[in-house]
Amino acid sequence: MKLPKLNRRSVLIGAGFLTFIVVAAFSLMGSVYVLHSEDALTVSLARWMNLPVARVGTKSVSYDDYLSHLGSLRTFMTGPAAAAQGLAGPIGPNEERSALERAIRLTAIEEMAESAGLIATPLDVERAYAGLIAQGSASSTPGEIQDLLRDQFGWEEADFKEFVIRPALMEDALRAKRARETGDEAVFDKELEERLKRPDVVRYLRFQSLANQTGS
Repeated sequence: MKLPKLNRRSVLIGAGFLTFIVVAAFSLMGSVYVLHSEDALTVSLARWMNLPVARVGTKSVSYDDYLSHLGSLRTFMTGPAAAAQGLAGPIGPNEERSALERAIRLTAIEEMAESAGLIATPLDVERAYAGLIAQGSASSTPGEIQDLLRDQFGWEEADFKEFVIRPALMEDALRAKRARETGDEAVFDKELEERLKRPDVVRYLRFQSLANQTGS
């Protein structure tokens, strides 16, 4: 069978489209991994593609999760609580690193908890949150607590449960389990530190060096 001749216009359109895709992909990579852009388009595309900013074994830390931690830190550092403690200030590379490291730490804890057969179910999370609300009910209403989370840390209730309550439950359960098994109250911290130093913990975000920050 004789193959039809390629249409030059179709070839050019296809090549142009492919070039556009490649350029757009590289642009997105640069916006995320080098510039750490937070504009709506970059964030939406990164969320749609579930772009990772780090990896812990087979688990990844998404750009979306990293921005959640960074946003919480930014809200806190521009709020009255940070000002009262002398911690207020702009977000720079050190704070960005801190947000990334927190996200990595929580992922490592989740991996370790799963390996130990420990999980935090949605019911566990709801009960823990309800207990937290109950502790503050004498002086605060649930609505006031939610306002506090939002104003001081930028967390909505669902975010707080996902990024604070759930990891805390897994960490507490894992810490208690390892202490019972070894008789060493500090063994969990040692094991977590060792886990975070393993070569399969990979960070993809790039930050300015100290020399670049100081201009030297």
